[in-house]
Amino acid sequence: MTTKAPARKFDLSLLWKVFGTAFFVYLFFGFMLLPCLNTLTQIFTTKDASGNIDPFAVIKFFFAGNMPSFVWNSLKLALALVITVNVVGVSIVLLTEYFDIKGARILRLGYMTTLIYSGVALVTGYLFLYDSDGVVTSWLVKQFPSIDKNWFTGYNAVLFTMTFACTSNHALFLRNAIRAEGVDCSKLIFDAQHRTGVMFKEVSAGDLFIRRLNPQTKAMFDKLGPYCAFPLNMLFANLWLFQPVLDLICRFSGGEMNALVRTTTAFTMAEGSNARNVIPTEASLVSNMRLNPADDVDSALAYLRLIVNNEAVEITALESFEPSRVSRTDCEGWDKVSAAVAETWRGCIVSPYLMVQCSDSRHYGRISDKVYRFSAMDMTAAERATIHGNNERIRLESITRATEFYIRLMKKC
Repeated sequence: MTTKAPARKFDLSLLWKVFGTAFFVYLFFGFMLLPCLNTLTQIFTTKDASGNIDPFAVIKFFFAGNMPSFVWNSLKLALALVITVNVVGVSIVLLTEYFDIKGARILRLGYMTTLIYSGVALVTGYLFLYDSDGVVTSWLVKQFPSIDKNWFTGYNAVLFTMTFACTSNHALFLRNAIRAEGVDCSKLIFDAQHRTGVMFKEVSAGDLFIRRLNPQTKAMFDKLGPYCAFPLNMLFANLWLFQPVLDLICRFSGGEMNALVRTTTAFTMAEGSNARNVIPTEASLVSNMRLNPADDVDSALAYLRLIVNNEAVEITALESFEPSRVSRTDCEGWDKVSAAVAETWRGCIVSPYLMVQCSDSRHYGRISDKVYRFSAMDMTAAERATIHGNNERIRLESITRATEFYIRLMKKC
């Protein structure tokens, strides 16, 4: 929670919502719907030599000249691509995400270039590499002078190029599906020969749980959105449309930003053998989970078991408690706290906030829904980094401001 800014003459959030909606409608109609309707209109309103609309023009077109062979080649290409794209796409994901091989990162970087193989980029790349004066063709001509410069043309060339161009879906969706099934998020190694049991090799905790935009976080984005710079103000004002974009921002930002929209898991302890030359009979990991208000202990454990999907792994809660009770922001208590904040830190913004840390205030949630987890000390990023660490400190000015805040708040009660 931060302090309150002076009232604005008009609601910028509403303005950005209108702008975002209008922009989306423009893109949809201008680049998707209208071009398709225009093409269909031109096809079915073709006129003959006398100027009359010929309803059979489309049928005649498909049987004119070499058109039947073109259609047949297109059908063959479509059927062949179903096989080649899936074989190559699955192989790409397995080599870069599933199997533990050396150079996987380099392979991943190379295969990710399929994400830009579309439209103009595909044609430009094809000409750059395989045209009669392309890089690959020029090199082959130097090595084999008798080779035809137009060697990479026809059905096979199209099949080869489109196969790799269409594997972008595998690179995006199958890769994420494998990560969601625990291959990348928590790779498991079972060595039966040495009875080492099952261990997590790699953990990507930020991607483990799905996004859940709770009302408190959404209220924060609604409140702070109008004060952000473009394009964040448009994004926050139109979360109905841009939630996937917000999810990507939170994933890449990590830390506190990611914890606002999903349950996070941080593995803090690992135990195996007590000697370097002794193979352990079992191994254990301890994780610290911070639950999103939309989750609870049982659902989080059940989701972990679903992700791991290995009977050899036992997942239990060593110590747990449910997410804290959500406090109200439509009551007199919130108004008094907000007013005291605004009077202490003038010119700032008061906003609801999802506290991702655990504090003793959770115990008061049993008797009240007006427990506000607000620390009345404005801290820099450097000061926050020292919390529970070495040389933990705050500025004297922060202590003075905190005292002023509590005095103002007590006078209002």
